[in-house]
Amino acid sequence: FDGGAGVRIVKTRTTSVGTQFNNDGSFTPLSVGNDYTNVLPSVNIRARFTDQFQMRFAYSKGVARPNFDVLSTNVTLQNPNQVDPSNGLPFANSGNPYLRPIKSDNLDLTAEWYFAPTGSLTAGLFYKSVNGFLSSGRFIGTYGGRSYNVNSSVNSGDGTVKGLEAGYQQFFDFLPGLLNGLGVQANYTYVDSNVENPFSS
Repeated sequence: FDGGAGVRIVKTRTTSVGTQFNNDGSFTPLSVGNDYTNVLPSVNIRARFTDQFQMRFAYSKGVARPNFDVLSTNVTLQNPNQVDPSNGLPFANSGNPYLRPIKSDNLDLTAEWYFAPTGSLTAGLFYKSVNGFLSSGRFIGTYGGRSYNVNSSVNSGDGTVKGLEAGYQQFFDFLPGLLNGLGVQANYTYVDSNVENPFSS
């Protein structure tokens, strides 16, 4: 057996500068900050059963930050007389500088058989538990002392990504002449994913 373990601590600090476009034609400059810290451990273990066959196990935490375009602070306030009958609030459109990164816990298990000096057959299982997928949604924001239904990008609920993959490759170095070194490489991946979106209708 051999392997390794480690941890990364990542501090992220963002500032988003934009404009609030009021429904009377005026505008107001905006500046919004956000910061968060992520602790990201990882473990990798390899078991070598023979010189030709080995298995690997890996666990890690990961994050993916939102793109800059969805973090935009620009806000457009709509007609205050057009309200949502469910809560009596008018509407606004905006980016969302308060978005959290997408977080995942990742598990991988692989088996590798090197049946020839130039050939291998591999198979693997993977599972990812994901939190904070981005989706279209709505939150209540306050601008100029008034609350609005803000249409924006939001972090949705939990989700999973799981599946399997297999690969085969071999060079036929036993063939004569110009055919020597002809090879085949093939792979297959199956993925099944789902996510809870509390903002979907």
